[in-house]
Amino acid sequence: MFKTYINKSDCLQDKGFVVYLGKPKTSIDLPSDSYTVFSNLNNNKLKSVYDLNPGLLIDGLSLVINIDEYEMFKEEFINAQKHLAYLYCKFVNYPKHSFKIGDPYGVRSENYVEILHEVNKLENLPLLLKFPVLDKLVSAKIKKPLLLLLPGPSLYDIKDILPELAGKCLIVCLSRTIGFCLERGIEPDFVVQLDTFQRQRHFYPPGRQFNKSYLVAIPVSPIFPFAQNFRGLFFMQSFDTQVLPNYYFLKRSCLSSLLPCLGLAEALAAPQVFLAGADLSFGPLDQQYFDQAEPDENHLPLELSENLRKDDPPIVHDGNFSVLDINREVVTTNLSYFATATEAEYFAQEIHHTTGTRFFNLTNRGILSCKYFPHADIASVLALKDINREIVRQQTDLAMKKAEKINNDKLNDGLSKTISDLEQSILFMQNCMAAQNFEEASKHPFARVANLFKECKNNFSVEERLHLAVNLGNEWLKSAKKAIKITCLHSMQKTDCRTPLVCLPEEENNLINNLTTICPNLNLSVFLISSQTTSPASGKSNSNWITFQEISDWLKKQRMVLVSDKVKQEYDYLFNILPFDKVISLSEAMLLSTPPAIISPAQNISDQSYNDPNLRLGYHYLKKGNKNKAKQFFMQMLEKEPDNLEAKTALRGLN
Repeated sequence: MFKTYINKSDCLQDKGFVVYLGKPKTSIDLPSDSYTVFSNLNNNKLKSVYDLNPGLLIDGLSLVINIDEYEMFKEEFINAQKHLAYLYCKFVNYPKHSFKIGDPYGVRSENYVEILHEVNKLENLPLLLKFPVLDKLVSAKIKKPLLLLLPGPSLYDIKDILPELAGKCLIVCLSRTIGFCLERGIEPDFVVQLDTFQRQRHFYPPGRQFNKSYLVAIPVSPIFPFAQNFRGLFFMQSFDTQVLPNYYFLKRSCLSSLLPCLGLAEALAAPQVFLAGADLSFGPLDQQYFDQAEPDENHLPLELSENLRKDDPPIVHDGNFSVLDINREVVTTNLSYFATATEAEYFAQEIHHTTGTRFFNLTNRGILSCKYFPHADIASVLALKDINREIVRQQTDLAMKKAEKINNDKLNDGLSKTISDLEQSILFMQNCMAAQNFEEASKHPFARVANLFKECKNNFSVEERLHLAVNLGNEWLKSAKKAIKITCLHSMQKTDCRTPLVCLPEEENNLINNLTTICPNLNLSVFLISSQTTSPASGKSNSNWITFQEISDWLKKQRMVLVSDKVKQEYDYLFNILPFDKVISLSEAMLLSTPPAIISPAQNISDQSYNDPNLRLGYHYLKKGNKNKAKQFFMQMLEKEPDNLEAKTALRGLN
């Protein structure tokens, strides 16, 4: 609990540490190790506040302000209060209420693996093995101005001018503001994904292609359903430092997605960064952008304090409280936003020191410090040089294609142990529940994780929550089993081992052509599967044939086998019951949905042979150099045949 008191110390909360800003008005009747006093707090003494150990605040923080000394040292007192709120929020409050984030000071009595984080990471593995950590982009030295779009109320202030601003700055947004860009015909250059809740995927329009956008994400974000719709992808950090050493750390924080956006500015060496929607506060009629399409004048989410005087110190506490914004207007904020504003100041100072980047508040609202985020008017941005995005994309594409060196053996060993441990845990839980020994089952870590499950509101019984725990474990196990197959495929390709690909006879030509275009380095050995007991007559194909009766013996001899989605669908009744799990589909391996930046350039499409005669006219346009007509043709073809992979490949190469 965080609570601020003015002059009073007789109503302090029962537990927790007490910080006196200014000499106490009354004698202190507390143990000497449960309080500290910062008196005559001039700027030189402020460092002693910054050095306070957050571990002292584990049981809560009471802040007592001497109003007389506050009048003498207003700026220092406010900075001290901001820093204390930041320490408490980041290192005590957040870790205490979520085991998803780090706990460096031992706030939590127990720690549990966040199962959905593990599931996200494992489902992301095809991406984690394909795309690099952000240090590759750092080396590209993009050095262009950025416009960061955050979801605060002031985002609406630039809605009419966004297209013009996009001509002068690279656009960086979040999942929660990507809709704001698309509604105005702007495709962002970078989308930052820090949030890990599964519902994040619903902010991305289903099937929407972002052929000009790069996703920047942490490995445990749920990006696997939509990441392949982007031009490319960079990860903020290694998914496992034992498997892939981490040499670069993007500045970020659990407090807010604003902070990795600032870190991305450092990675891109941006000379200027303009923020819009970074209010971290609300006026009487404000709401965040994504709450609804337009502000509602009848909306009153929070009550403002009418008693807050212009010269009063902010009364910071848990929950909502009133403060003065940069325009000296009364607004409402909360501990998380208040702490974020403080850490954003620290980030801005550090990044300016490393890259010389200057930060500006474009919308001139909210509680971000004017000292570190001074206001920049729209005219100053529009006076900048136009951005040449083609050059930026060339630099970024080149950086993205720098493959990481993955230790597949360690990755495989770790996944094998995870699978073994999960199978034992799930069996234990199921046995307990079959015997209706719910008390014993409730002691298992899976059950403890299920008790803290916050993906949706629920009123589960004990038995229902235990079923939830088992289901979470099964999701983790299913993802781990798929991940170990992905790792095996990756190892086979690294050692130039030919990977078996099984497909149906009628899809052979089209499928191989698409894989050759999308994954030119994929070393395949193609097999056709026959439901008959004898192979078709020779000469019909250069590929090998596997008859129905040979499937199980043939699979048993393989390390891992890729199958087309149609083969997986048609023969799943057999694959699912065989005593070895060696089959993975092209969709599961994400091999047919490679982002456009990885695909061969468009000019090479006109030189390739085509397998679908219906696409002849599109290739004819390409050979004549008429890319617009070719693009229009392939788009029309996809309207008629949405699953035409060759048309999809051609269109990706043109974007």
